Amino acid sequence: MIREFTYKDNEAVVTLMSRLHKASKYAPVKAHWPTIMTTVSKLAAMPSGIVLIAENDGKITGILIGIAQEYWWTEVRLGARVASDLLFYSLIPGDGAEMMQRFTKWAFEQPRVVRVECGVSSGLAEPEAAERFYRSVGFNYHGPMFDIEHPKMVELRKNQEAGQ
Repeated sequence: MIREFTYKDNEAVVTLMSRLHKASKYAPVKAHWPTIMTTVSKLAAMPSGIVLIAENDGKITGILIGIAQEYWWTEVRLGARVASDLLFYSLIPGDGAEMMQRFTKWAFEQPRVVRVECGVSSGLAEPEAAERFYRSVGFNYHGPMFDIEHPKMVELRKNQEAGQ
């Protein structure tokens, strides 16, 4: 079942997101869960935010956090807007497709949204699998994302992997 987030989901969402964080390339950066959950709750309550939950047998098995915001280069409150995901994860493939379809439907119902952009920056999904998924739900390939980490982050990750 796909539904909208409620405050009753806080503990289960923290558990899921904590597991995802530990597996992501962001693991060396300490997550501050009160701040994260305040942001999630605010987005769920804002007209320009959405938080969808996938629930199966009483357990949260997926989450999609999205936002619609102004393009930085358009006229404030009058220009085009873009919707994007801040976090998207689904343990059950059919739930992932349903969450993404609901997200895009919601996005195009928002005033002035002309585009939905989603990507993978966590390192949790293989690029080929992510591309197959997004194409399967109607997205077009728009190009890769590149990043570079601070050398101290690389060192911190290596130390964590070595158990130090």
